[in-house]
Amino acid sequence: MTAPQIPKDFNAFHFIDIRGIVLQRNLVFTDLLGFHQNTEFKARAAIYHISRFEDVYEKYLEVQPSQDAQIIFNVTHPLKEIVFFEYLAATASLLGCIDSLLQEVTCFSKLPLTPTREKGKKEVTLFNVIEHLKAQTPESKVLSSLLTLQDKEDRTTEWFRFLRDLRNTALHSDLYSNSHEARNLPKIMDTLDKKQAASLLRSRDDIQQAMKRDIVFKLNAQDYYMHGPIQYLAKATLDYVDSVYKFF
Repeated sequence: MTAPQIPKDFNAFHFIDIRGIVLQRNLVFTDLLGFHQNTEFKARAAIYHISRFEDVYEKYLEVQPSQDAQIIFNVTHPLKEIVFFEYLAATASLLGCIDSLLQEVTCFSKLPLTPTREKGKKEVTLFNVIEHLKAQTPESKVLSSLLTLQDKEDRTTEWFRFLRDLRNTALHSDLYSNSHEARNLPKIMDTLDKKQAASLLRSRDDIQQAMKRDIVFKLNAQDYYMHGPIQYLAKATLDYVDSVYKFF
């Protein structure tokens, strides 16, 4: 099965059709199908918010206040807040894909876990799903895949821990007011190179447009340009979910 690509239009995105698995595995009376639809819903929401983020980000760069005005006069354009609104929504939706996938695994493996917290019962969490799979099906490939999310030394799932930290920081701490703006020199040079390759003149307007400052946020004491990570995180998340479905 080909890993899902990330279209700009959320309507064009779909995970696998799981109805055949539900019938073959006698899972009709579980919530597997509903949670599968929910996982796809979260993925489509993430794609929608990323598309909105990119559109608003481009508009913000067109009206971005000068650095002196931002620093001296504390000038901030309202579009900058909307950029962060969409970014937060995208990261929350991506992590929601993983949470919903855990619900699917719970239904698929018929684990005795509740979807939400109930007094005296264990709910669906990464830790609880892993512990029950270890006891029930220790050779499960689904278990092996989930263990990579938990393993801090596994570099193939660094994206998950980054996404989780990003979402938690955005929700429970702060990304917006601690952000700043800086020129992304590699991106600028790449833009100018592409313009030259297309035989476009390096006019003063071309260079000034390319020299716009990108938004930078701080996570775990390190600075990140805003635009790159969200595309990487989206592809990594959706590819991971798709890879787990191969073991259903």
